[in-house]
Amino acid sequence: MPPKLRLVYPYYDNPQMLRRQVRNWNTYAPELVDRVEIVLVDDASPQHPALPIFSECRVHKKLLRVDRDIAWHQHAARNIGAHEVGEDEAWMFMSDMDILLPPLALRRLLAKALIADRHYGLQRVFLPRSFDRLFGDSSSGVLDAMLHRPGLSALRNRFASRPHCNSFLVRRDRYWKINGYDEDFVGTYGGDGLFIDQLSEIAPYALLDDVYAIAITPKLVADANTQRWERGGEMRKAFERRLQRKREAGDLRSRDPLRTPWTRLL
Repeated sequence: MPPKLRLVYPYYDNPQMLRRQVRNWNTYAPELVDRVEIVLVDDASPQHPALPIFSECRVHKKLLRVDRDIAWHQHAARNIGAHEVGEDEAWMFMSDMDILLPPLALRRLLAKALIADRHYGLQRVFLPRSFDRLFGDSSSGVLDAMLHRPGLSALRNRFASRPHCNSFLVRRDRYWKINGYDEDFVGTYGGDGLFIDQLSEIAPYALLDDVYAIAITPKLVADANTQRWERGGEMRKAFERRLQRKREAGDLRSRDPLRTPWTRLL
């Protein structure tokens, strides 16, 4: 049996988007289900815990819940997900809750001959509201299929966007070679680029330009992403201050990951 691909997502109080994800995962054919596992990290959601919704997912799954609600803790949540994957040689697709991987995209991904010393990005396409109205939950799959039809380059050019920096494929052992995300930046906003730069030093980036991840905007699902939370101003300044202190100390490496306790629920 080929190894499973792990889809690692942090979750924080966006139940509508989680329901959308679960409905998408539940469309995976049996031969895909056998080769994928969803690793969801509930980052101590105070109002809408993931368990009741995620329990409806029919794909192989793990649910971890962080024990304490800590502001802008998503990098630590990703580290927890990567830890719970378990197998060093496993490939992980790490992403945010507003990024869907339709069945065709997953099938294409599983067919790739991936190189261990690389990390990979996917094409990103924003789901148009017109598709959502016409096709409902199947709209992401319909769009994904259309994007691969010959002669539809105009459609691809219209809806495609630059790849999402927080959505990537990486082998677990390469992820931990740099100690994952730097949890010194928990409580701030802006540390993604630093992680990607360090990962690129040991596993250079490559784009899988025929695999499309479908992005959902708040116009389609109100709680799709974290834009409703404060992410600029003081959050960004706090990141810059901590980054400057690490530069002055001459060490930008991630140290002491997995600081926050968590519990496995599923």
